[in-house]
Amino acid sequence: MNGLRHILMNRMYLGEYHYGDVIVSDGVPRIISDDLFEEVQKRFVLNKHKPKSPEARHLEVTEPRFWLTGKLFCGECESPMVGVSGTSKTGDLHYYYYCQTQRKTHTCTKKAVKKELIETAVAALIAEYCLSDEIIELIAEKTIAHNKEALENSPVGLYENELAAVAKGIKNIMKAIESGIITPTTKNRLLELESKQAELKAKIFDAKSNIVEVTKDDMISGLTLFRNGELEDKKYQARLIDTFLLAAYLYNDNSLKLVFNFTDDKNSINSNLDSFNEN
Repeated sequence: MNGLRHILMNRMYLGEYHYGDVIVSDGVPRIISDDLFEEVQKRFVLNKHKPKSPEARHLEVTEPRFWLTGKLFCGECESPMVGVSGTSKTGDLHYYYYCQTQRKTHTCTKKAVKKELIETAVAALIAEYCLSDEIIELIAEKTIAHNKEALENSPVGLYENELAAVAKGIKNIMKAIESGIITPTTKNRLLELESKQAELKAKIFDAKSNIVEVTKDDMISGLTLFRNGELEDKKYQARLIDTFLLAAYLYNDNSLKLVFNFTDDKNSINSNLDSFNEN
């Protein structure tokens, strides 16, 4: 069951290419739609936390995703900022990110920030910076270098050499059997080698399945296509955040620092929420 769960939660079926810390949308062929994938994830949530009433079930499905969970931190105390909801005097439901320390112990001065404002601002900054020609080129170069290193350090070559030696051993035993030399030791050795052969073939298959070959041009093309999304689309915002963002720090003066998941001296930027209008 755990294997099936892993398959159904694998974002590669959405066309996402993962290698190390780099994630590229449309980097591999898509198999299922975003809507179907999201529906499967909702089912997992509902099955894991079965609500006790129809009202609870409704809230479980309709509660919005806080896309910055685990990535947004308080710039004042560095605690995580967690998603919370609140009801206004008019009965309207509003969503915020709140400093966990401030919420629990009131020892931090960081104020809550509206979910819509911070998520839209972060997504817009990611799109502007990470999808620029310069950074796309940088990410592509980093990914190719990472792939080359992974291939060089892959155990596939060692497994294949060992497999060749095992195949040679099996061949020699088969020659002995054909010559009429059949003993319990010969049979046992043949079974051992055949078992080792199957084991090595499985290891080679597993090692190769973790290596996805991609060219620099393919990387650049995939990242360039990423520009076609609409910033008002919450799913597009989520994809930008999931793909590029490592961490975001929000301070009392509304200054904002974003740190991205590619390794380079250009992997962070500074901005301010005041430059974004909440519509």
